[in-house]
Amino acid sequence: FILYLSPTEEPWRESDGGALRVFRDSAEVENVLPLSGTLVIFDSVRVEHEVQETQRARTCLIGWFHTPV
Repeated sequence: FILYLSPTEEPWRESDGGALRVFRDSAEVENVLPLSGTLVIFDSVRVEHEVQETQRARTCLIGWFHTPV
C-alpha cells in the first residue's frame, strides 16, 4: 500500500511529476497523483507499476503485507 502524506500548502499538479503509474493491461495505464490522504492498495507483485520522476518533495508511507509461501 501507499498512503500519500505530501504537504497540502500548494496543490499537487501533474507537472510536478511523482505520480504512481499503474499498468492495468497492455493498453490501459492509470496515473495516481500523490495527493495528501490518498490511499492506494494493490498487489505489487502482480501489478506492473512505476513512480514517475518528481519535481518537488513527495512524502508517503509505504507498506507490504506478506503471507507464508
